[in-house]
Formats: sequence, C-alpha cells, structure tokens
Amino acid sequence: MEKTMERKRMLRKSDFEMLISLRDEMLTQDTDAQASPRYWVIRDYGWEETKKGLHGRVCVYVPRYYDTYEIKDYLDNIRFHYDDHSEETLGKLSTIMEVAPDLEEDERNSMYLQWIREYIDDDAELVYEVSIPRIVTSTFFLTKREAQEHIKANHYHYSDKVHTYAMTAWRSPQVDMLYSILETTDWETIASHVDFFEKENDVPF
Repeated sequence: MEKTMERKRMLRKSDFEMLISLRDEMLTQDTDAQASPRYWVIRDYGWEETKKGLHGRVCVYVPRYYDTYEIKDYLDNIRFHYDDHSEETLGKLSTIMEVAPDLEEDERNSMYLQWIREYIDDDAELVYEVSIPRIVTSTFFLTKREAQEHIKANHYHYSDKVHTYAMTAWRSPQVDMLYSILETTDWETIASHVDFFEKENDVPF
C-alpha cells in the first residue's frame, strides 16, 4: 500500500509567539515540588467501599433499585420530594430524622436502615465508603495555569475537592529532550530570521 504523505504547514508568527510565551511560563511557574520535566493533571476524589471504622460516609444499598445512596441524603430526598408514601409513613421518617442527630452513629444508621427495610426494600444493606483520590484520565497540561482554567471551565464534571496535581515524567528521555528544547531555545532569534505567511490563505498545506 502506498504511504500517504503527511501534509505539513508552514510556521506562522503566532506559533513563535506561543512558543515564547510557553517557554517563559514554564520557566517561571510554580513547581509544586515536582522535578522537571513536570506536567499537571487533574486530581479528584471518588467513593469506594471500605470496612466499617475506616469509612468517611455511610450509604445504603437498595436492591430494588440496583443502586447505592448516601443514607441521610437518600432519606431526606424521600422526606421532602416524594409523595408516594402515606402521611403516617412519612411522619415516622420525620420523627427519625429529627432525633437522629442526637444519637450515636451506629444507632442512628440502624434506625435509618430499619425504616428503609420496612417501607422501601427489606433486603437493603448498609455500605461503608471512603473518599479516595484519583487522577482524572485524559488530562495533561504543560502549565499549572491551564490546568486551573480547565477546572474552572469544567467544574460541573468534578467534585468540590478537585485540584491540580503536578507530576514528573520520570525516566522519559524523549519528554526530557522536548522540555529542554521548549525551555532553552531562543525562539525570538529564530523568529527574526523567518519569512512568515501572515494570512491564513497564504499558508501552503
């Protein structure tokens, strides 16, 4: 099969302006205690099941719905937003929710679970979960600023604990060489010796 030649575009003046700006930012930005070649990713937190006593929150697994819910939020949602329970049933739930804050955690969750088993699903079970940090897949930024801007623009995809996280491309000679080129090249001098195609239509592809 004949190999298709890749089309290459000529460098524009704006390309050099970007390289100069990127070089200066990479050399002056915070390092976040990471060695070069450093890059930034997005770090967020998710919940995973754990043992009782190591948990950060208590949930309830409801087989009827094949899903797990944070137990207090689940009951508050039923209490205030659902009308498919009788006044008597909701009254019992309201009583539980009012006295629960004064109880020990085990007693409180036992009362929650008892109500759920009686009125929602008698096979419901408590689930203990812990918050675990995770690197968000498909995130990679050369500058911390851009990573921060990504979070700001896409905050609705993340939790309120999301943050930037610096890492090092450890033992990657190609990345190390690329960073060296980006950070040490005198792009201004090179640009001064280039005849640019200033208009988009003038750039040959």
